[in-house]
Amino acid sequence: MVLHIICTKQPYEIENCLNSSECERLNRFQFEKEQIEYSFAHNLKRHVLSTCVP
Repeated sequence: MVLHIICTKQPYEIENCLNSSECERLNRFQFEKEQIEYSFAHNLKRHVLSTCVP
Protein backbone atom coordinates (compact mmCIF):
# COMPACT_ATOMS: atom_id res chain seq x y z
CA MET A 1 0.00 0.00 0.00
CA VAL A 2 1.27 3.47 -0.86
CA LEU A 3 0.22 6.45 1.23
CA HIS A 4 0.47 9.95 -0.23
CA ILE A 5 0.18 12.81 2.23
CA ILE A 6 -0.38 16.29 0.85
CA CYS A 7 0.39 19.17 3.17
CA THR A 8 -1.44 22.43 2.68
CA LYS A 9 -2.45 25.27 4.93
CA GLN A 10 -5.84 23.63 5.46
CA PRO A 11 -5.46 19.89 4.75
CA TYR A 12 -8.94 19.10 6.03
CA GLU A 13 -10.36 20.79 2.93
CA ILE A 14 -8.62 18.43 0.49
CA GLU A 15 -11.12 15.60 0.81
CA ASN A 16 -13.66 16.12 3.52
CA CYS A 17 -15.80 13.01 3.92
CA LEU A 18 -17.06 13.64 7.43
CA ASN A 19 -20.68 12.88 8.23
CA SER A 20 -22.96 15.47 9.84
CA SER A 21 -22.25 14.48 13.45
CA GLU A 22 -18.50 14.51 12.81
CA CYS A 23 -18.81 17.96 11.23
CA GLU A 24 -20.66 19.22 14.28
CA ARG A 25 -17.92 17.88 16.54
CA LEU A 26 -15.25 19.39 14.28
CA ASN A 27 -16.86 22.81 14.62
CA ARG A 28 -16.83 22.56 18.42
CA PHE A 29 -13.03 22.58 18.58
CA GLN A 30 -11.82 25.99 19.65
CA PHE A 31 -8.41 25.93 17.99
CA GLU A 32 -7.78 25.48 14.28
CA LYS A 33 -4.93 23.05 15.01
CA GLU A 34 -7.35 20.71 16.77
CA GLN A 35 -9.83 20.95 13.89
CA ILE A 36 -7.11 20.06 11.40
CA GLU A 37 -5.91 17.11 13.48
CA TYR A 38 -9.45 15.76 13.97
CA SER A 39 -10.38 16.14 10.33
CA PHE A 40 -7.12 14.66 9.07
CA ALA A 41 -7.39 11.64 11.37
CA HIS A 42 -10.99 10.90 10.39
CA ASN A 43 -10.40 11.44 6.67
CA LEU A 44 -7.31 9.21 6.80
CA LYS A 45 -9.25 6.52 8.69
CA ARG A 46 -12.04 6.59 6.10
CA HIS A 47 -9.58 6.47 3.20
CA VAL A 48 -7.64 3.54 4.67
CA LEU A 49 -10.79 1.59 5.49
CA SER A 50 -12.26 2.21 2.04
CA THR A 51 -9.14 0.84 0.35
CA CYS A 52 -8.61 -2.12 2.71
CA VAL A 53 -12.16 -3.32 3.27
CA PRO A 54 -14.07 -4.37 0.16
